Amino acid sequence: MNIIENADMSRYCTYKAGGSARYLISVENIEELREALKMAKEKKLDSFILGRGSNVLVRDGGYDGIIIRLSGEFTLIESTQNVITAGAAATNVEVSVLARDEGLSGIEFLHGIPGSIGGAVFMNAGAYGSEICDYVDEVTFMDEDYNVVAKPSKDIDFGYRHTEFMDGGGIIISVKLRLTPSSADAVASKMDTLLNKRTSKQPMNYPSCGSVFKRPLGGYAAKLIEDAGLKGASIGGAEVSTKHSGFIINKGEATANDITDLIKLVQKRVKKNSGIDLKTEVRIIGKDR
Repeated sequence: MNIIENADMSRYCTYKAGGSARYLISVENIEELREALKMAKEKKLDSFILGRGSNVLVRDGGYDGIIIRLSGEFTLIESTQNVITAGAAATNVEVSVLARDEGLSGIEFLHGIPGSIGGAVFMNAGAYGSEICDYVDEVTFMDEDYNVVAKPSKDIDFGYRHTEFMDGGGIIISVKLRLTPSSADAVASKMDTLLNKRTSKQPMNYPSCGSVFKRPLGGYAAKLIEDAGLKGASIGGAEVSTKHSGFIINKGEATANDITDLIKLVQKRVKKNSGIDLKTEVRIIGKDR
């Protein structure tokens, strides 16, 4: 277990912006995870589980608690009889590449999504008409009493960009994905098609958290943002991408405050223009400076 005090979280989040954490603890196995959680309880500090930091922004005033980063055993992946078992900290790219190499189809859409498989299941990530819940067979997690529990997919509450784990339903440790046999070439071809589609339409060359907003009922956030005249709008170093308005990017030296102020501006203008409330996908933690 590795403990860093006053950790600069811009180094661990894909936005490359934000404040520090009072403690950043990297844990390599289940026992270290228990120890870190018990430390938070003993110190009466809030705790937050960090995967690959692709959907998280720490406010500039920092997070006065313990951020727990999964590593070590939590990154392991294996494949057996059409089922891939992946530790929560394994990246989506690593998991999808193993599926490709094993000739297993279903999660090709994950290949271009930054972040960890645990994070993908945590918020039921999806793209191009697919969601990760369609392929989850079982989730193993740690409950509030530090017990390790395995739960079949049919008993898990999945919704659009939401699961019970977002409501305190436990800390995801590993995931089993049941996939469909195919051929490595067919899976690779589909992955390449989706990845090319993603890179042609999204600002992959700037730090971001991916899509900032959830898709509203009956529409698309990017279209609503463009209709509100906000494509290319900026505050400080943060900008609504001119390539894809659903992205707020760090053009360089953006602060977390720049990003959150721009999010609020987008929400206010879209509400005024269309009457629709945009909800964020990105998780914003900590306090303002």
